[in-house]
Amino acid sequence: MPSKWNWEKNTEPFSTLGGTQPAIFELRQVADDEFELLKSFRFTSAANRVIPVAPEFLGRTDLASVPSFLGWFARRHGRHTPAALLHDQLVTNRPELLPEDQRMPRAQADLLFREALLVSGVGLVKSWVLWTGVTLGTRRTTPGGKAAIVAWVVAALAGTGLLGYGVAAGRPALVAAALLAPVPSAALWGRQYKAGLIAGYAFWLVAFGSVPAWLAYQVYRVVEYLAFFVDRLRPQAAEKAEAPQPFDKR
Repeated sequence: MPSKWNWEKNTEPFSTLGGTQPAIFELRQVADDEFELLKSFRFTSAANRVIPVAPEFLGRTDLASVPSFLGWFARRHGRHTPAALLHDQLVTNRPELLPEDQRMPRAQADLLFREALLVSGVGLVKSWVLWTGVTLGTRRTTPGGKAAIVAWVVAALAGTGLLGYGVAAGRPALVAAALLAPVPSAALWGRQYKAGLIAGYAFWLVAFGSVPAWLAYQVYRVVEYLAFFVDRLRPQAAEKAEAPQPFDKR
């Protein structure tokens, strides 16, 4: 069923603080990758829970914290921006600054983020992958979570190597084992098993899309460095160009 979302007419489940449509998501850029919210809005969950998102609670935000290597899959802004602003407010290092009814476990905030994505018309697969991304951050804050994620990454790399070897050697049994490996490995994500399962199968997609982008960017950096050094040779230049940013800061 097509989404009814329209930035200028219908932004449900987001609305103005008064409950009217559409909500206005007004931001001011304050740094290379940071913004401040200028106008409050609210989110109404499927359980009819109303959560105001306000500048004094949100603070500075980088919008969706999408890693640079996933830029080909999802940008930092887009249809998912309102859900990202909601999640940024709920997942904070200063929960005491939030209204009491907004102080919740990170895992619960992650689920609200996923709900907001889905009902805002973000693609089904993209919604679940973005939810998996924030769940990874949550796992890293739990006791033993970092160690479990490291073990999962090692397992994912081993499975990828096994898949490559199985394909190259014509060993279908090894290929099948590699393709099924994310199922038991997802147990390392604990209660977020579903996120671990998605991450396991998205791992190959991420590598497939990210490695070419990373290599292409390195070619660009070489060209940019050449221009940078040529510019520095101009004695009359009042302002010098800056060195090109690394891939993860672009």
